[in-house]
Amino acid sequence: MNKARFTIHFNKITLMLIISIMSLNTFGKTTHNASEEILSYLDYSNDERTIQIYKYNQNSDSQYQYHVLHGYTESCHYMWPFVNEITAKGHSLNCLELPGHGKSSGKRYDIDHFDTYTHHIKAYIKNLNENKKHIFIAHSTGAVGITNYLKEYNDNPFEHIYLISPLTRPAFWKAVRNSIPMLSILFDNIRRFEQIRSEDYNNTRDTDPDYHAYLPINWTENCINFVEAQNSNANYDINNVTSIFGSSDAIIDYKHGMKMYDSWFPNSKVQLIEGGPHHLQFGDPKITGKLFEILLKDY
Repeated sequence: MNKARFTIHFNKITLMLIISIMSLNTFGKTTHNASEEILSYLDYSNDERTIQIYKYNQNSDSQYQYHVLHGYTESCHYMWPFVNEITAKGHSLNCLELPGHGKSSGKRYDIDHFDTYTHHIKAYIKNLNENKKHIFIAHSTGAVGITNYLKEYNDNPFEHIYLISPLTRPAFWKAVRNSIPMLSILFDNIRRFEQIRSEDYNNTRDTDPDYHAYLPINWTENCINFVEAQNSNANYDINNVTSIFGSSDAIIDYKHGMKMYDSWFPNSKVQLIEGGPHHLQFGDPKITGKLFEILLKDY
């Protein structure tokens, strides 16, 4: 049968189950100018792809260079808290965009396989400045590629890696896993449903030039495959990785994530910020303060 292609209005519960797998947007508030660079690479299928990179404070004398990567449905437009806080410390910063997001190549908000996130990171790492010490920060789905890289090579190419609310599986996991196969028979896309009590988020939605109202079911199917392929018993001899979770995260299953990262990287840190939402970098100043204290206290 042909899949229906029209605006679908799901009931609120179903929508909340679907939206739980994705990151949400916030308003870009930075006065810093960025230079742009496009990095080309070949993915695991030998297809050419591009990474959009925004570079801030490149004339910095700091020995440290930060690299930040956003979550699902976002772009560098939403990474202004990191740009502001990190450049204020005098460091240079690069922001890169996920496949299918911002100006990076790929179908909007979609992915052919989660391995593409890993190849994306591999290509980026090859181009690191050898004269700097590098610190990597990734949020939510942005943490998938670098986590898989660490597992594959059992090596950390960064001075330190900070993973904020890293995706291991979405909240309401059983409901998502059970509902998506049936929905995929009927629909290619679902309409976004967002109920965020955040002025920053509402401003972002209104100003985001890359905002799309529909989300591909295919991404969620690939997310399910990614979750089910994980090995909770594996562990790797990796140092200098800190995963940070919020106890009020309703987007990912943070308890599952904490267990997984503690198992995968026993030599590294797993930290919980009480009351923290999925986006620890936004909202309550006490929570954002705790986050940036972790990210910047040693540099």
